[in-house]
Amino acid sequence: MNKIAFLVHSEICISDDHQVGGGELSNYFLILKLLDKFEIDVFPIKNISCNKSVSKPQDTFKVIKSKYSGQNRVSFFFQKIFFFKNRVSKIFKTKKYKYIVSTRSTLTIGNELSKKFNIPHVTIVRAYEDFDGGILNKDTESVYRRIDRFIYRNKTLEAFHNCCLIITNSNFMKNKILSVFPKLKVKISYPILGITANLKNIYEFNKIGFINRSSIKGDGLVKDLAKLMKDKTFFVFGKNLEGALSNNIINKGYISDRDLIFRSVDLFIVPSIWEEPYGRVASEAILSGIPVLVSKIGGLIEAAPNQLFWVNTLDPEEWKYKIKFFEKNINLTLAAIKLSQEIINSYQHDEVLS
Repeated sequence: MNKIAFLVHSEICISDDHQVGGGELSNYFLILKLLDKFEIDVFPIKNISCNKSVSKPQDTFKVIKSKYSGQNRVSFFFQKIFFFKNRVSKIFKTKKYKYIVSTRSTLTIGNELSKKFNIPHVTIVRAYEDFDGGILNKDTESVYRRIDRFIYRNKTLEAFHNCCLIITNSNFMKNKILSVFPKLKVKISYPILGITANLKNIYEFNKIGFINRSSIKGDGLVKDLAKLMKDKTFFVFGKNLEGALSNNIINKGYISDRDLIFRSVDLFIVPSIWEEPYGRVASEAILSGIPVLVSKIGGLIEAAPNQLFWVNTLDPEEWKYKIKFFEKNINLTLAAIKLSQEIINSYQHDEVLS
C-alpha cells in the first residue's frame, strides 16, 4: 500500500477540551477516507494533549509526534522554520512516500520537501489568505498571519505553482483559486460531514444557535439580533461572546459533539462578514433537520443550497424578518430543509488521490 506524508499544524484532535475548527474536522474526515487506499503518516508541527485523536485499528495510520507543545505563536514560528523540516527530512530518508499533503501552515515546507525528495506535493486549500491579488480583506487577519504572509509571500506563491494538485472544498473556492492560478489542477472535495440526514418536526424557533470563532463570524449581528428578539434564546457555542450582552444570550463554550449542538436548538444562524470558503456548520445543521440562515456570500450559498436560507445584508431587522417568515411558513421551511439535504448529499466526494 502506498504511503502519504500528511503535514499539519498540530495533532488532529476531536475533543471538548480542544477548540476544534471546521478545517480540523475536514482534515479528520479526509484522513479517514484516504486510509481506505493509503497508509498515512501524520507529521504535526505541534504536539497537543488529546484524548480523542484520529485512530484506526489497522497499522495504516501513524502520528509522528512532535516534542514541541508550546502555546506561544512566536516560538511556534521558530519551531516551524528551524526544526520541523529537519525532523521530517530524517524520516523521509528512511521511508518512501507517494505524496506529500500539506495544509496552510505547512505549505511552504511541503514544497521544500517535495523538491528535496522528488515527491509530488498536494496541498489543501480551505481559505485564501495566502493568495496574491488581495482576495481576502486584510482587516480580518491576525497580526501574526499578516507577518507570516509578508515573510513567506514569494515562497508561498512558488509552493502553489509547484503543486501537482490543489484540493479545495467548494466550487466557489475552485473559481477563486483558478482566478489567481489558472494553470493549476484543482479538485473539489466537499466536506465529509459524518451526519445522516434527519427530518425533525419543528413548530417554533425559540432556541437559536450560533458557533463563534472570531468577529468575522458575525458576533455583532448576534448581539443586535438578541436585543431585537427578546422572546428568543441565543445559544453561543465556541468562543464566548463578551461585552454588554442581552439576558437571552447563553454562552455554552466549546462542544465537540455536533449532534448535541444541533439537538439543543431549533434554528442555526451563520451571519459571516467574510466570504466563507464553504461553511460546514450550515450543512451540518440542515442534515440534522433544522433550518439555517446564512449570509449570502462565498461558499455559504453551496453549504445552504436554498434561497430561503440566504440573507442579503447584516441588518438585524432582515434576519428577524426571515425568522418570523420561518415561523409563519413551517411547511415551506421543512420542504426547503428536505430539498437542501438532497442537494448536500449529492455533492461528490470523489477520490482526490489515487
